[in-house]
Amino acid sequence: MFVFTGVMAFGPRKDCQALVEERGGLIGGGVSKKVHYLVVGSVGNEQWRHSTYGTKIMKAVELREAGASIAIVGEDHWQKMLFG
Repeated sequence: MFVFTGVMAFGPRKDCQALVEERGGLIGGGVSKKVHYLVVGSVGNEQWRHSTYGTKIMKAVELREAGASIAIVGEDHWQKMLFG
């Protein structure tokens, strides 16, 4: 399952999510133990609570520390995963 956060330079988040779904991936709305990838937009987000990251990233880090296997990947890495 993929969750997106921040602003994507690639385009609107819904377009990014559609690319994942077209390839058989699932999209989640929030971070949980079910999430495999948290994709962080390269533009970031003005509303992030901790200047360089937001609550989705904070939650993913907490879950990883508790043993969950969530990969936090940048938008560039996500694009390489999709397009090779």
